[in-house]
Amino acid sequence: MRLIFNSKRFIFKLNLITTDNETQIRYISHNQRFNGYSPLGLMQIYPQLCGYTDVNAKVEKMLRIWQMKELTDINSKEVILLIKETGLAATSIEQGLTALRKANFGNKKLYYQSFFLLSIGIERILKLTIIVNHLVQKDKLPQNSELKSYGHNLEELFLKVTSELKPNDNFLQSDKLYLPIIQFMSDFANGSRYYNLDTLSGKNKGADPLHEWHKIQTYIKSKHCKIRLSPLELAIIESLNSNAIFSLRDESDKAIITGTEYVIEGKFADQIQGYSVLYLYKIIDYIIGILIDCSSQIRMLPYFDDFFRLFQNPSMTEIAVRRKKDWNKL
Repeated sequence: MRLIFNSKRFIFKLNLITTDNETQIRYISHNQRFNGYSPLGLMQIYPQLCGYTDVNAKVEKMLRIWQMKELTDINSKEVILLIKETGLAATSIEQGLTALRKANFGNKKLYYQSFFLLSIGIERILKLTIIVNHLVQKDKLPQNSELKSYGHNLEELFLKVTSELKPNDNFLQSDKLYLPIIQFMSDFANGSRYYNLDTLSGKNKGADPLHEWHKIQTYIKSKHCKIRLSPLELAIIESLNSNAIFSLRDESDKAIITGTEYVIEGKFADQIQGYSVLYLYKIIDYIIGILIDCSSQIRMLPYFDDFFRLFQNPSMTEIAVRRKKDWNKL
């Protein structure tokens, strides 16, 4: 099928060539003014220049086919950008989980690193899912304004993705801590990441993110964590109480001033961080599963599971997740 547009200002052709193996669009411009425009770019121009409303729908369909074809070409701009974006999301998650697993009251900077990276990674996975679902439903990429309308509201993004693609799932109801963690990450992405600077400069509207995370840790501690002190640890505590001075604070800024508190909090910290990673792993694993399932409905690159080998992976049992300390390695 060939559609020819002819006006006083320009002439161009869109040729739709169909073979047994593929459908492709060939575009030929006969006016220097429009050289370099892609078919999608010309689609935005031609209605104003031509006014051929009877063929607009046909051309739009042809151009959607052209765009979808680009998503199977490893060298296309669209695929290259999707690969970059997915890689950024994946490495943010890997480094974020690694930092969270190693964080404790003696190394609080790793909390901030983990919250930054995890909120970025989760947001980008959710927005990738929205992009892929838009391709599935409408055969074209969404407008930038749609993605930007969500801002950094991870809770809204999560609820949109799950309500549209998993409307009958009860994931959030399966554990009472999932929603508070998503809300925490959303609050951090939206503003509490600036809490220290805002408070120092007289703008104190929110809560300290470390205090809020400590509330989540307290729940984890009460539900999952138990410790037993060995004779050696008891001897260390006695020696520390007699010979050491402590000037530390936990995540809620409560002072740690005795050897007893130091050892006990240190033992709890390892267990708490293991379970903290587990909860986040389950949330991230869930949304990665939605992304992979959605992308399987169309022919497109990249293959998202290639970027998230530790997720949607039956070998990653709860114990394996809790014990894993370096998420940059398989």
